[in-house]
Amino acid sequence: MSVALAEADWVASHDAIVRRTAKRRAGSRRDRIEDYEQVGRLALVEVYRRWSGDSADAEAYARAAVERRTARLWITFEAVRPPKRGGRPIAVESVEGIEIEDREERRMGDIKETVEHALEELTDEEKVMVRWRFINGDSVDDIAWVTNTSESSVRRLLHSALDKMRAAMDREEANHA
Repeated sequence: MSVALAEADWVASHDAIVRRTAKRRAGSRRDRIEDYEQVGRLALVEVYRRWSGDSADAEAYARAAVERRTARLWITFEAVRPPKRGGRPIAVESVEGIEIEDREERRMGDIKETVEHALEELTDEEKVMVRWRFINGDSVDDIAWVTNTSESSVRRLLHSALDKMRAAMDREEANHA
């Protein structure tokens, strides 16, 4: 039996874990079940490729991996949902609120610009790692798995990238002071 076929069989045999978790995470949003199932199956593939222990423990490990991955997706879905009141978007009700929102928007724009300038200091590989870790919220072990490098290498690269960004932001702040 080929490795790919064995992997596919193992994932299929544990698919019930994925389906149960996907239905629970999606709740009333049935249109998201497929997204949760896809993420859950990717977690199962990761477990199959990494797991070298007892097969009885593999199911518990698989369940935990599926839970962790689908939880990240659930947070992503919930974090981008706009706040609502009574089924409609919340409206700004006062002129003061608009002024505060404008100031906050300008401040956030300045911060975004500063971070974008700092990102220009990084290599392409560092930019990708920073985006995966801090924008997508991927864990260091997930990044290591995707890039086929060790976790310590990913941590070193992220540490170096953050140091470069800090230095760039300090220089920019000094120039504006």
